[in-house]
Amino acid sequence: MVRVGDWSSGVRAFWNVSFLLAVNHGVQVSHCFSAERPHYSSVVPPRSAFLSDKRFATPTRFTFGGTWKKPRWLLHMAVDDDDDDDDDDDDDDDDDIDPNSLGDWRAFRMSLAETGILTPEEQKQQQQQQQADGSDPTNSNSNSNSTSNSSSPTPRLRSVSKRNEALLMEQNEELAKEYQTGVWAHKVATPEVGGLVCRLPLEVEIYRSQETIGKVLRNSLGLDDDDDEDDTNNADRDGIRTGGRPSSSAFYDEDWIEEGGSGSAAGTNTNNNNIPQEEEIVDDPSTLSRQIYNGVSPNSAKTVLWYRGASALVKEELKKITDSAENGQIDAGLLQPQSQELLQLYLDNQETWQEVGLVLERDEVAGTATTVAINRPMALQLTENLARMVLFGVFEQEQVEDTQLFVKMLVAFDSQCAIYVGGPDHQDEPSVLVHGIRDLEGAVELSPGSNIYRGGLEAAVEGIMAGKYRPLDFRFFVGRHRFFNHELDKAVTRNKYQPIACARTVALKQCIALPKPLWHEVLELCGGELKELSSLELMKRDDLQVEDE
Repeated sequence: MVRVGDWSSGVRAFWNVSFLLAVNHGVQVSHCFSAERPHYSSVVPPRSAFLSDKRFATPTRFTFGGTWKKPRWLLHMAVDDDDDDDDDDDDDDDDDIDPNSLGDWRAFRMSLAETGILTPEEQKQQQQQQQADGSDPTNSNSNSNSTSNSSSPTPRLRSVSKRNEALLMEQNEELAKEYQTGVWAHKVATPEVGGLVCRLPLEVEIYRSQETIGKVLRNSLGLDDDDDEDDTNNADRDGIRTGGRPSSSAFYDEDWIEEGGSGSAAGTNTNNNNIPQEEEIVDDPSTLSRQIYNGVSPNSAKTVLWYRGASALVKEELKKITDSAENGQIDAGLLQPQSQELLQLYLDNQETWQEVGLVLERDEVAGTATTVAINRPMALQLTENLARMVLFGVFEQEQVEDTQLFVKMLVAFDSQCAIYVGGPDHQDEPSVLVHGIRDLEGAVELSPGSNIYRGGLEAAVEGIMAGKYRPLDFRFFVGRHRFFNHELDKAVTRNKYQPIACARTVALKQCIALPKPLWHEVLELCGGELKELSSLELMKRDDLQVEDE
């Protein structure tokens, strides 16, 4: 349970036995935390989803319009549209609390993410680690000691690229200091305004797919649809009995060891020493088994296994597709269903490869959302044509009163101007200005407490000319992604995108010539499987020299 102390400061929480959450006109829902069969729920700050990542249930949104109550023994939050008819708790403890006084609830949620209790999967991993260490998981003393030492998740990295931080310091010293002292990122269940959505690799989409291509991959790995979360050390499931290969080795011939790149690409994985380097893997079953599983956590080993299986499957299917070409043309209608599905996924993935999107708007009821890609830089120098497109759009007629702003903008952003391709939609419209300046006239905060703002161009231009701001304090986005009919939520469900909550410094930093790409930086800050996926994706590239952190 969560027993919250001083909610007006909003950053301290302690785990206890259980809590009651009153939502939707006082209906009480009881949730108990048990070491054997835990149930998880969420404490929902204003206009927010709480936490996900299997540790908490799908978040629930509700609007605060009534009274928050704090009984002595349990956290009891009441959300009422009308007056509370329950007089039992009408005592001195029933104080009205302004939601704005809760402080930085995003940081509070992050603190819970790092000090939460174990999920069933994490408990299983802990027992496996104890067995690997030679301790007896059935021994109460050793188990309690181990639990006390590893009951909370591994702390996420606070720094994933010193060179990225050095570049940020050159661009925006104030933002860089904020980044160094309080950067964070973690997964959430649904997209949040002011948060990010990161495009997942094609391998993830295939592995988690419930369609034909996903079933083919899981069958090749010896994983049933109902068993893909089982122990990766199970010999019958993951092929250790057969020397480290899955029970079906259709996608694990000699080409499999080349997946993820060759040559220098094989040595670029400096971020995760637990993941075997491509050059270290040989086509010998017993050696392969030892290299994948020896000294690697079950989760990491499993990620490596299915990722490389998916990569090999993609390579095989693309070869089938290209071989079917006649006179340089491919007739998709003649392809097998499995190949058709793979081709569609592949082309869609290429359109948004490793995209990091900032969520500007989201309406859960209408099912609409707007994002801009923050890692697609377009230009760093402002020309007259670019200035017109940024300021007026493609077809907008320039008004006389806008001429002065146009001239001032050319002067203000003469040295530097960060312009990005925000997305394929509305590229003919004026650009979107995003920044982190609270008191900029005309600016609007994306989400309460996010400290990320849009708009206020005239004040920005005046501020730069007056020396108050610098050009790289701002970013212009030409175009955006518009989603309708819950398309973004469906894309998340289909494992195309991973919603991520993060410190504003991650969303506001410029993405210009970063030594480590922003996509990798965000995933590594999240830790866990996302960090492993980042390392595996880096192994495919020979154009990056990633420093050893």
